[in-house]
Amino acid sequence: MPPGTDQVLLCRYDGPFGGPGAHIAQRFRLVAGRLIVDRVQAAALADTLNRLPRAPGGVDCGRQGNAAIVAFFHYPSGTDDPVLVNLTGCMTATNGHLTGVAGVGDGSILDKLEALVHAEPTSGSPTQGAPTATIAGHLWLCGGPAPGRCFASTIGGCAPPDGCSRSDRVVAVDTAGEIVAEQRLRYPYPDGRFRLHVPAGQYAVELLADGPRIHDRVMQIQGTTARAGHTTTVAFTFNIP
Repeated sequence: MPPGTDQVLLCRYDGPFGGPGAHIAQRFRLVAGRLIVDRVQAAALADTLNRLPRAPGGVDCGRQGNAAIVAFFHYPSGTDDPVLVNLTGCMTATNGHLTGVAGVGDGSILDKLEALVHAEPTSGSPTQGAPTATIAGHLWLCGGPAPGRCFASTIGGCAPPDGCSRSDRVVAVDTAGEIVAEQRLRYPYPDGRFRLHVPAGQYAVELLADGPRIHDRVMQIQGTTARAGHTTTVAFTFNIP
């Protein structure tokens, strides 16, 4: 990355949950975004990308999971310089000219970008001083050995090429695409329950999965309307063998 960037736009896209055979409408969906206008922070991100080890040649990364963060580095003069950071597969970062290995070491650039793009809501959010609504719910697993039953629990699984993941947290996304509330799911205590406090309005409630090679993959989405002073119930249902 050339020096002189003054801000960076981070766009988080999710690939198809369930593998490359998913319908095209499920691919490349924008799930989160953040504009960083602090010049020092933007320059530090560019410097971190510049210091990534170069990816070896001849490696087949054709089955990247499509989940990615695109960082658009802005410069006072000239065009933006985009960098594609793949969150699955070979986990590389590239600007089209050079390719580096992003998923290396503790506190990798992947973790830093995920933390930035999914930053916690601030104390100065629109909920302050206004009546709030509650979105309460659970993961509902149904099935199992006869006669079968339904119970609240987290859920996980392993499948190639991305390996293993588990339901990790639930977020409420408003109509502007901003995450206004979130709750991590307790594990290994698999109760699969959550409670979010939000301003009244319409929301997409997203269940996200996480794992060694998977970051914030959308498992299910439920649309709901939250009314001030009331509790709305949302359930994510899974059929299990």
